[in-house]
Amino acid sequence: MALAVRGSRLITVDGVRYRWAVSPDAAGPAVVAGWADGDGARMATWREHGTVIAPGEVAALIRRAREHGWNPRERGPQHTFRLDAASR
Repeated sequence: MALAVRGSRLITVDGVRYRWAVSPDAAGPAVVAGWADGDGARMATWREHGTVIAPGEVAALIRRAREHGWNPRERGPQHTFRLDAASR
C-alpha cells in the first residue's frame, strides 16, 4: 500500500527511493515508509517521545526494517516493529 504524496517526503536509501511520513501516536511518533516507485508493503515503527526524526534516522530505520525481513517491493501486510535503545 503506497503512502500518499501529500504529507510525505522522499528519501533515497542505498539507491532505492522511499516515501515516508511521521504520524503522531500516544505511544510515540510512528515512522511509516514505503517504496516510492510502486505499490508494496509498508513498514511502521514507533520511536520514543522526544526522538528527533530526521532523514538520517529514517534511513537507519528503513535499513533496520530490511534486515528484519521487510521487502517494500512485495505486496503484503504492513511490517510493524518497535526498536528499543538496545536494538539500535
